[in-house]
Order: sequence, then structure tokens, then C-alpha cells
Amino acid sequence: MQKGTKRYKGKPYERMEGESQKAFEAFCRYRDMGRERTARKVAQEFGKSDAYMNQLSQVWHWIERSKAWIDELDKRRREATLKEIQEMAKRHTQQAMIHQKILMLPGEAIIKRINKDGTGKIRDFEGLTIGQLYDKAANAAFIHGKVVDIERKSRGEPTEINKSDLTSGGNPIRVILPPISAQELENV
Repeated sequence: MQKGTKRYKGKPYERMEGESQKAFEAFCRYRDMGRERTARKVAQEFGKSDAYMNQLSQVWHWIERSKAWIDELDKRRREATLKEIQEMAKRHTQQAMIHQKILMLPGEAIIKRINKDGTGKIRDFEGLTIGQLYDKAANAAFIHGKVVDIERKSRGEPTEINKSDLTSGGNPIRVILPPISAQELENV
């Protein structure tokens, strides 16, 4: 917009001070045409000459105002997307916490039973071998780890922490432990 000419009342894509209703309607049509917008198309729709619409476009700064509208739409889309992402993260965090509580219930029940009868035996697991018990515990730990990862991701926290050792040249060292057999577990 040139200095000393028309002024914006508010946002550039809103009606300008001194802009007639008809001129503003023509601008709105131009603004809302998208990538295919031209003053010529507006002229055809309004039954006016190309020269007249080109003059309106220049006087009322249609190109600049349309760019401002595109920027505004983009801003609104980004804000809506950010809000949706934040709501998703909150929902995933709540769901992960619920699943964590559910996964902990069997362990809490086991502890209660051990504490109640004082024998250290758990009737529901009495028939299981130590290997079967180990598998159940490992499964629960694996699932719990996945649920914890969901909560951490939802809160924007890392799910892995790598430790570098100076003797490894700064590269992470991963240690993979083999599964423990039932016999090895009994000897622990």
C-alpha cells in the first residue's frame, strides 16, 4: 500500500476505510478464488470491464490483501493443527496412564495374597513352572515398557537414553542379554 492512500481499519483482508460495499465484494470474490484468481475473472462475474477491475485491484491493493489472507489462513491451520496435536498427546498420556494402572493390578494382587496368607504361595500360579512364571513376568514387563514409552512420547520425553563410553569412540554400546532359562533362574 502506498503511503498517504487508503488505510486499513483492521486486518488487510477486511474492508478498508473508504472502500465501498461493491468494491469490497469484488475484492472478497478475488481473495476467495484461490490460486486461479484474476481481476479478469472477477470482472466477468460482476459484468464489468477488465480495466475497471484492474483499477479497483490497484486502488484497493488486492494482491497484497490476498497474500495477507493466505497468511492468515495458514496461521489458523497451523494453530488448529497444534491444538489437535496437544489434545492427542494429552489423550495418549491419559490412556497410557490407565493402561499402566491396569497392568499393575495383577502384580498388586499377587503382593496382597503373599502378604495375607504369609506362606509365600500364590494359589493361581502354584501349578506354573519357574520358567512359565518368568515368561509371564517378562511379558508383563515388555507390555508395561511399551505403555511407558507411549506416555513418554506423549509428554515429549525420549524413550531411549544412550550412554557413551569414552573407550568406544563416543559410540553407544548396546548390551543384549540372552533370555534366562528356568534352571538358571532357579539357581539365582
